[in-house]
Amino acid sequence: MANWIEKISNTIKWALEKTKKPAQAISPVLLACDLEQRPGMSAIALTAAILAEFEKEGIPTGVNEDGSPNLIAQTEYARARALINHLQTYAVVNTIIKPDTFNIVGTGANAGGPMSVTSSNIGYVEADGGLR
Repeated sequence: MANWIEKISNTIKWALEKTKKPAQAISPVLLACDLEQRPGMSAIALTAAILAEFEKEGIPTGVNEDGSPNLIAQTEYARARALINHLQTYAVVNTIIKPDTFNIVGTGANAGGPMSVTSSNIGYVEADGGLR
């Protein structure tokens, strides 16, 4: 009996591994421009996206055939509100910035006159953030 469970588990694992898409690297300037345009998380937008996916899969989200209300939309909206609230309240995003990533140019002066300084981070920098 355990053998067929293991086969199903391995098949599911294989299917999930095959559907993973690697993150696309884009330039920091384009990423910064994109981030400025993002509105933040929204329970309504998430619910709409989920319901659109349901419709693509043939899962009805409108009124039931007998005229009774279909509670899928309300259920998904409640789930989205709870999920987004939890993420915005408790999520912490950690990142590491590799050495020689920050390039800093400065100007100043000393007794010998004006001078310019160029430097960069020499070690790994850890940063924490949150979600909006």
